Amino acid sequence: MGLDSEAYDDAMRRARLAAAAHLDALAVVQDAKSLRLDYLRSLLLKQLPEDSAMRTSMLLRLPPEDEARLLLDMRNSVVMSGDGRSYQLQEDQKNGRELVMESLSADDVVQEILRRHALASVESARTPATAIAKESSGVKTADGWTQAFYLFMTGAVFGATALAAIAIYLKKLNL
Repeated sequence: MGLDSEAYDDAMRRARLAAAAHLDALAVVQDAKSLRLDYLRSLLLKQLPEDSAMRTSMLLRLPPEDEARLLLDMRNSVVMSGDGRSYQLQEDQKNGRELVMESLSADDVVQEILRRHALASVESARTPATAIAKESSGVKTADGWTQAFYLFMTGAVFGATALAAIAIYLKKLNL
């Protein structure tokens, strides 16, 4: 029985070492992903104009429980693939994230990001100034129910004010 126990203890020791090595490898891969994303960010910063909105909004997010993500703007981000070698440019859509491009080359991804940024800049230049002001103010437009409630309450306030004014006027006339 003693030999079986020693063999079992030895097998458990080897299993624990293998699990620890696996966790260390996962940590190294996560560190490599974040370093690659930081490298991509530095390449982008070199090529973006000083007054670019993307320059100020770009953020490298490194949450411990989630994958590292380079947030480019409100809709676009870059993550590393599962193996940590290829860059994945993603765009947030209404129904989830869509993979726009995947490449092993950081330069290719930078060129695609710059191309998309230029297209968005041209598109926003064509948008009327009032639409840009509404978007940048952060004010959301009300939905149908909110507008209906607002109109109802406005009508009720004006109606009550009119009735009070009529009551005061009739009291002055002593009717």
